[in-house]
Amino acid sequence: MMKWCSMAALLLALIQSQDSKANNVSAKISGGSLFIYGDSANNHITIKSTSAGAITVTGTTTTVNGAAAPVVLNGWTSGIFVYLAGGNDSVWLQAGDVIGATHFDLGSGNDRALLGSSDSLPEELLLDPLFELIFPGADELATSMLRLRQSLTVLGFAGADSIAITNCTVAGYATFDTAAGADEIYLGSDAGEVLTYFQNSVVIVPGSETDTVSIGEVQINRDLTIDDPTHASVVDVFNSRVGGNLLVFTSLAIDNVTLENLVVTGFVKSILKDGSDVFDCINVRAKQMEVFLGIGDDKSVLTNVQLERLWAYLEDGNDNFKIDQSRVTNSYYFGAGGNDFFTIQNTTGSNAYVYGDGGTDSLKRSGNSIGKFYVYSVEKNL
Repeated sequence: MMKWCSMAALLLALIQSQDSKANNVSAKISGGSLFIYGDSANNHITIKSTSAGAITVTGTTTTVNGAAAPVVLNGWTSGIFVYLAGGNDSVWLQAGDVIGATHFDLGSGNDRALLGSSDSLPEELLLDPLFELIFPGADELATSMLRLRQSLTVLGFAGADSIAITNCTVAGYATFDTAAGADEIYLGSDAGEVLTYFQNSVVIVPGSETDTVSIGEVQINRDLTIDDPTHASVVDVFNSRVGGNLLVFTSLAIDNVTLENLVVTGFVKSILKDGSDVFDCINVRAKQMEVFLGIGDDKSVLTNVQLERLWAYLEDGNDNFKIDQSRVTNSYYFGAGGNDFFTIQNTTGSNAYVYGDGGTDSLKRSGNSIGKFYVYSVEKNL
């Protein structure tokens, strides 16, 4: 399930940090695109298309071009570019049809961005009075859809940023880079149906500190890459389809990665690096999978996976790797230094190779239907 409760806490921090200083954003149309520039205060705005060629910018405790009332700008025929600078800012891009590129630069501060209608967000978030204060009417867009015809880029800087996208179609590449801070990125929903579509590749770089990436009920037609090279991360991808490859790269800290109920047309690669990491893979179908658990006392459980090939590299540490109720044509399991424990049970396939390497290693196998089973450097069979 997606971890939405922390988003409400971030909203509270945004409200509590508001000062008495007046804040204003400037909005204009240039070359057919909408440009919005915030100031150093806490800017809170919503953006929506009212009709063909027109777009409305509304401030919440924020003026737009010096006015408290919504500002309607005509001649909008292309993209949206938002630069919010300093302060704890929020921007909500509602339903509409964006012909050009969409670019959000949230700047420094504890910022949040919401793209698309929010009817599929969890009820506890919609009913939160702080959510309603920043995004008034968020629960009223029950049938709207945001369409981004070209690329989507969302950039953070310093601060704890939160990004949510739901009920949205993105035609071009989508990039999320939140830089420093404990950031949260939510794509899709847990509403039980696919409402969010990415017609090209998606790249997510959460940045430093403890980050959360939760992706559910989405369709991505090409690759999905999640790259969190520093600090700990929690990654959850569920109930989705990836038309290319799924790549997850985490840090030297303790990371938790869960892949559940996925169809991946290409391959799955997860590199968890150092730290005592956890990798769970449940009901996943792909051509092949590579799992690198890195140095540390790691734990990995694969349940009901369907693959042509599987490579699992445990590296140094006392690791525990288990595969159960799965179908893998050819599988390769590699230990390293440390006392590793391999469990292979209720699994079918043509060939399985287990290399224990250094340390006192153990292998438990039962209920399998594997044509040929090869075991090397494993001291103990259970």
